[in-house]
Amino acid sequence: MLRRVAQAEKTQKPDEDEDSAYARLKASRESLVDSYEEIGGKAESRLRSIKLIERGEQVQINRIEGYLPGRIVQFVMNLNFGEQKFVFTRHGQSEYNTTEQIGGDSRLSPAGEEYALALAEFAKKKICKDENGKILRSRLWTSSLRRTIMTARHIEQPVVPPDEDCDLEWIQMRPRVWRNLDEIYAGVCDGMTYKQIEQEYTAEFKARSLDKLSYRYPRGESYLDVIQRLDPIVQEMQRCKQPLLVVGHQGILRILYAYFIGIDRDKAPKLSIPLNTVICLDTTMNNCHEHREQLIGALSKSQLDAPSI
Repeated sequence: MLRRVAQAEKTQKPDEDEDSAYARLKASRESLVDSYEEIGGKAESRLRSIKLIERGEQVQINRIEGYLPGRIVQFVMNLNFGEQKFVFTRHGQSEYNTTEQIGGDSRLSPAGEEYALALAEFAKKKICKDENGKILRSRLWTSSLRRTIMTARHIEQPVVPPDEDCDLEWIQMRPRVWRNLDEIYAGVCDGMTYKQIEQEYTAEFKARSLDKLSYRYPRGESYLDVIQRLDPIVQEMQRCKQPLLVVGHQGILRILYAYFIGIDRDKAPKLSIPLNTVICLDTTMNNCHEHREQLIGALSKSQLDAPSI
């Protein structure tokens, strides 16, 4: 197991070779041996415990009862201890973005269509292949709203034949639509601009500015509501072993990004998730490294940060 951890850490520490990483990890483990308290026999049978063996290849559960412990078991069983690659991007510029309206289910603007084409080329060259040109089986998720589906529609979906890594055919980037990935619902404010909301719902506008995380639109949702509905999405992502492209919305990607980077949820509603930009996250057991790339540059900074919710 230490050898596999050393291999994973080598990619994050290029100045340290695998043997040196292994020796460091082994010395660290041995230095803690005296602090370990071995559990077994009758003593273990009385405890409530979850034991992971060989990085989750086996899971032993003992005396787990109740809702919260059960959720913890579910979370732990979906952990991925290997390397993962996630690519987040907002949909291309929508018709509502051009008029600064929030929510809705509008189509793409001409600039949004240009981004959709650029994203397809990026996915083909930089997600579905590694740096050596080897094909990587990859996944694609979108929300159920038109602007994300239209943004992803140019991405190629070739069939990858069986090989030494997988004995089944794989449809590359087959789109999977999730309603859980839909943008925060703005309720009675859906389709309005922030200026209109400030004029027509002054108290609501002020309440939102004071506490963006927990504020809930009238007949709509809050960021806390979204966190709850993204729970099954995060668990599916934890299990994912292939590179995953998520074409989503500003509010949704703020939460997912904050979770994997390790940012407090209070700060998530104000994170920058600009249009026309891919955010690549390379995660290991201990680290998450980020790289951003703007695919087209036709929009101004204010347009790139166009409000979505």
